[in-house]
Amino acid sequence: MSEVRYYIWLSQCFPYGSPLPSRLLAHYGSPKAVYEADESDLASCKILTPKEAKSVKRTMIERADRILNDCAHYRIRVLTPDDSDFPKRLLQLYDPPTVLYVLGKFSGIDEEPVVTVIGTRKASEYSLAVTRQLSMDLAKTGCTIVSGCAVGVDAQAHRAALEAGGKTIAVLACGLNINYPAENGKLKRAILNSGGALVSEYPPGTTVTPRTFPVRNRLMSALSVGVLIVQAPIRSGTLLTAEHALNQGKELYCVPPCDLFDPNYGGVIRYLRDGAVPVFAAEDIALPLYAGFSQRMDLSSLKGDYASAGIVSMRALSKKSGTAKSQKKEAKPPIRQGAGEKKQESEETAFDEIHKMVYNHLDTHPKTIDELAILCQLDVGTLFSVLTDLELSGAISSPIGGRYVGGEEEK
Repeated sequence: MSEVRYYIWLSQCFPYGSPLPSRLLAHYGSPKAVYEADESDLASCKILTPKEAKSVKRTMIERADRILNDCAHYRIRVLTPDDSDFPKRLLQLYDPPTVLYVLGKFSGIDEEPVVTVIGTRKASEYSLAVTRQLSMDLAKTGCTIVSGCAVGVDAQAHRAALEAGGKTIAVLACGLNINYPAENGKLKRAILNSGGALVSEYPPGTTVTPRTFPVRNRLMSALSVGVLIVQAPIRSGTLLTAEHALNQGKELYCVPPCDLFDPNYGGVIRYLRDGAVPVFAAEDIALPLYAGFSQRMDLSSLKGDYASAGIVSMRALSKKSGTAKSQKKEAKPPIRQGAGEKKQESEETAFDEIHKMVYNHLDTHPKTIDELAILCQLDVGTLFSVLTDLELSGAISSPIGGRYVGGEEEK
């Protein structure tokens, strides 16, 4: 506890987001050693200016004691870089936090496929719908959803992860005891009740200011392996997080604008031009992540491109022949016939569960057999046999060498 006290003290010596605490820790070895150094030593260590050294010595240790008392009152955990639960991803920052204040379950983050979902507070109905679908689908695969618990895209991402039964973490721009934004109080409680966490660099009692948001945003991107922008105007605080992500070497994903003439969607255009990954479905994020997190992810719930998902829905496949009028063209099942045998009359008898699952993962977007093996969780030998059956029946085709597509809409 004594070291925690000195870590908190050190965090109060400089503005939040300053790189100086980590540089002092690297030089002196511990926060207590920094505290015990005299002013002349601090001024001559080639890290601080004489004015900064004087400011450090004027920062009272009692300030840390008050913060510790507040944390005990609100049952807030204080994590320092010495703790095993302190994310190593944050220590890779140029300006890592000296301490983290945590409510809820916050361990093993470095081993999780974390996706940070961000966007404007004034999101359109379209963007909120996209946020919900993407966040739900990613959470179902095992991704942890991180966002900032603001109104708009942030809150929608958290709610969707909860709806999917997944894990979500809110990184706040204020103290954990501050009810901001007020309308998301219930959402915060739901996050904690579901096994998620509320995290902040700011001690209890710290209120929101214009500066706390950009300082917070670097942590949102740093916790993740990739950052998804759903909607961002040309001038938006969301883009600050995008810049942090790029500077940190994170993958940047963007939902393409649904209206090229609307500046409320224009913030992502330059990132898409510069190589950000365009996202049309959750698999655009989940499939690349699977290689590094295969033990923690399950891709069987992925639907493929949302625009085509209805064509290959399980519901369409499970309807009995002649009992439903579908607007989509039903695929003919693979039928094996012996000499003199009649064709089977029911499509149900031809499609077993494995055939249905494979067919359900195919749409008009070509997929390789390796991609399908990951999606369907099948070995390549079994999958090749199923694909051959489906292709012979006319249910699917492979117009591009080694890539398979599903049925098409009726013209």
